Amino acid sequence: MSELQATLIPLSRFTWPMGLNALELKIIMVTISYIPRDSVLLVQRNAITTLRCRREIMTTVFHNPRCSKSRAAVEFLESRGIDFDVVKYSETPPSKKEIAKIVKMLGIKPVQLVRKGEKLFKELKLGDQELSDFQWIEIFAANPTLIERPIVVHGGRAAIGRPLENIVEILDK
Repeated sequence: MSELQATLIPLSRFTWPMGLNALELKIIMVTISYIPRDSVLLVQRNAITTLRCRREIMTTVFHNPRCSKSRAAVEFLESRGIDFDVVKYSETPPSKKEIAKIVKMLGIKPVQLVRKGEKLFKELKLGDQELSDFQWIEIFAANPTLIERPIVVHGGRAAIGRPLENIVEILDK
């Protein structure tokens, strides 16, 4: 076994944080591969810590390209030079678990996330029903067009980007 292989073996025991792209992983692996064998454990801890810190400040936009407010939020983030991931949630709906997490980060009740002006809201007569938080989350998972947009998640916090100042608040803290 070569020195490089011996150095990389312990890394296979770690679960890398979600959201890590191939380029980031390659950079970290190359960096670690050139460190002397007796330093591997220390480097692993530092690499994992670095990745977790990066993940915490990662920015995600739940976006609908047909929505002018959603497009404005994307343009705003680009103008500030913020690196972000885009989730076109009408094409890739968030899971119930993701929706519940977003609602918690927003600090609101799920009913406050609904777009009451949507045609589907009226068709399903959702305004006439008393629904639990869990029922609202199920409805959002099945009908993502009912979710208010855009939603920006940054550093463990979330904001509905109407108005854009809501996004500024979570970016600046």
